Amino acid sequence: MKKIVITEPIFTPSTNTIDTKIDGFDIRKLYAIINVTTGNLIYATGVQGKGFVSVTDSTVVLQYDTSSMNSTDVLQFLYDDNEDTEWLQNIYEAVDALNFLTGVKGPAANLRVTVTDGAIAITSGTITTVNNLASIAGFGAQQIVPSTVNIGAIQSNINNIQIN
Repeated sequence: MKKIVITEPIFTPSTNTIDTKIDGFDIRKLYAIINVTTGNLIYATGVQGKGFVSVTDSTVVLQYDTSSMNSTDVLQFLYDDNEDTEWLQNIYEAVDALNFLTGVKGPAANLRVTVTDGAIAITSGTITTVNNLASIAGFGAQQIVPSTVNIGAIQSNINNIQIN
């Protein structure tokens, strides 16, 4: 992502040279350099006369004549430093994690699930998992669920009954 990068560059106006002091500098990621003190655009990709002559490590020799400027002028760099790549990756992962929400939409893109005061109303679809259920059809779930478990246990023991 293009953004303003804060550095402490070494600016030598007499030779049109700037050591950007940007770690891992790549000229292909440099979009512009502005001399904020004078208000001059001294480097811009694709602009006639505002390119570069040469690049060595993080040092750029500009086409633009900076000889009338001062080495103490404030420079602003518009540079793609790729710091946002990790941030964007996290955003994409969050969007992927939320893809399940498409399953709660009806044909008209409305939500099929409505939550009101802790109660859930389903207008269409199927419930597959329920946690922390307080009641079923007005009966306390704690009374119904254990009964169902007991019925299963009794039915599984029927084959073990011996009649003498």
